[in-house]
Amino acid sequence: MENMHQSNSNDNYKHGEDDEAGVLALAACVSHVFPMAMDAAIQLDLFQIIAKAGSGAQLSPSDIVSQLPTSNEGAAAVLDSLLRLLATHSLLTCSVSRLESGGIERRYGLAPAGKFFVGDENGVSFVQLQGPVSLLAKSEYSMKDAILEGGNFTEKLYGKSTYELLISKPEN
Repeated sequence: MENMHQSNSNDNYKHGEDDEAGVLALAACVSHVFPMAMDAAIQLDLFQIIAKAGSGAQLSPSDIVSQLPTSNEGAAAVLDSLLRLLATHSLLTCSVSRLESGGIERRYGLAPAGKFFVGDENGVSFVQLQGPVSLLAKSEYSMKDAILEGGNFTEKLYGKSTYELLISKPEN
C-alpha cells in the first residue's frame, strides 16, 4: 500500500538558512502584480484624485472611493490593498491612525515619486509611459520563442520593431 502521508517539505530549502532567498524567489513570482496595480491606479486616476485634495493631503480609501463611479460596497477595502502596494513602492505616503472603535484607518498622500503621475497644466505626466509598457507586455511572453528560435520577440508577435510599434500606437 502506498504511503498515505505525503511530505510537503522541500529538501532544497533549509528553514532559517534560505529564508532571505525564499523571499526573493517569492518576490520574483509575484513581480507581475505591480504593473497591473499601476495600470489600475492610472485607469482610476488615483494620483490625480489625491493631488486634487491639495498639497500634503491624506485621504482614506473611502474618501477616494467616494470620487469613483462605483456602487461596490467593498471597493474601499480592495482599494486599500492597491494603495498599500503603491505606498510600498514609495509612490504614496501612508499614515495609520487608531479609530475610536478600536480599528485602524490608513490615509494616503502623494509621495515625491507619485507626483510624477499627476498631469501638469498640459496633462503631461509619467502616465503616458505606462501605456506602451502594457502594449509590449504581450510580446514579452514570446521571449522563450525568441531565445529558442532567434529573432526579435516584438517583431515575431506584431510584425514590426518595438520602435515601429510604439509610434504606430500613439494612444497607448
